[in-house]
Amino acid sequence: MAEKNGQQGKPYDDRTRMRVIAYLSMNMSIAEIHRQTGVAESTVRNWKKQFLEDNPNALSELCAQKRAGFAAVAISDMEKAQRLLGRHLDRAEEHGDALDKLIKIVENVDTMILTRDEQKALIRQLQAIKLEDPAKLTTIIGTLYDKAALATGEPTMNLSGSVATRLEDT
Repeated sequence: MAEKNGQQGKPYDDRTRMRVIAYLSMNMSIAEIHRQTGVAESTVRNWKKQFLEDNPNALSELCAQKRAGFAAVAISDMEKAQRLLGRHLDRAEEHGDALDKLIKIVENVDTMILTRDEQKALIRQLQAIKLEDPAKLTTIIGTLYDKAALATGEPTMNLSGSVATRLEDT
């Protein structure tokens, strides 16, 4: 028996049902699935129950597949970010001194040649060429690594050690 669409009294199509199952596989709440799809919460619960009766391990298998796919994308993106960072570091190493000299020259150019605003704009452009913020790239790499590790069930960070403090009277 096909579930009826509460608004139209027509059966939901297979695409809508598969979308609901996909959301269930992502551990989305029934209320959120209702908000995303417009499918009544009672219908979502019925589909979930029926799906689990027909395929007891299916949702956990779908979750595992989604996690593995997400991890693969995160790892691929992390590798791209590492290559990008490497290129930027190579460029900074190769041209860093020359760019520093150009920045110094522009800073000392007579205001008859360039206005102060033109100097500032040119310096910003030269600094941008020098090295696109490596801190942002390393943060991206770390975030992608953590996401890939979480998706595959691995720990995101291994920390060990101790900290000691000592108070002294002054």
